[in-house]
Amino acid sequence: MTDALFITGTGTGIGKTFFTAALTRALIRAGKRVQAIKPVVSGYADDCASDPARLLSAMDIPHTAEAIAAIAPWRYRAPLSPHLAARMEGNPPTLQEVVSFCRGHAHARPDALLVEGAGGIMSPLNEHHVFLDLAAALGHEAVLLCGGYPGSISHALTAIAALGSRGLALRAVVVNAAAGGHKEAAAAADAIRQFAPGPLSVYNLPHAEHADSIDESEAPWLNLLPSP
Repeated sequence: MTDALFITGTGTGIGKTFFTAALTRALIRAGKRVQAIKPVVSGYADDCASDPARLLSAMDIPHTAEAIAAIAPWRYRAPLSPHLAARMEGNPPTLQEVVSFCRGHAHARPDALLVEGAGGIMSPLNEHHVFLDLAAALGHEAVLLCGGYPGSISHALTAIAALGSRGLALRAVVVNAAAGGHKEAAAAADAIRQFAPGPLSVYNLPHAEHADSIDESEAPWLNLLPSP
């Protein structure tokens, strides 16, 4: 049975791809078959530093045009929200097209399917829907990335409320120390635990240069998915 997660965040540049790549590597090392996808990408550049390329590297898949298209079919070069980038460049996806794409990967029955959104949970997917609509249509449990910068607590609690308004389960919140500082991230994590409704797993994501350089013994969030 496939365990699927929707990886989202409070905004852009919050570490979603870093986290998804790190989790992908850890799951593969644990012997799991993992499919990591990012259906919609803006600010895309065709190089090894792009988000899809980083996910391919985490899955040990060569970076080719076909492999990129297989995990990220809607790519836009403009560093804007997808609906604005698509307005400039064409080929905007419908909600159903993205849902069907994600479900197609689930039908292959990997042990774990990681679906990474673009921008924050309320970022527009197209002219009619935001990524919260995609998360709700898929129905996967969510992992929320946030930071320790000023305002991050409010952003995180607002995102948690948005997910809850659609009945979506939240597997965990991960506070990225790179988006702020270590002390700030720890304080943000404590506040999120205090003010979020119900019991909630909140983890700190340590600062690291590469997703494969994290010490797994110090990263309990790498165990978000249960052993088969």
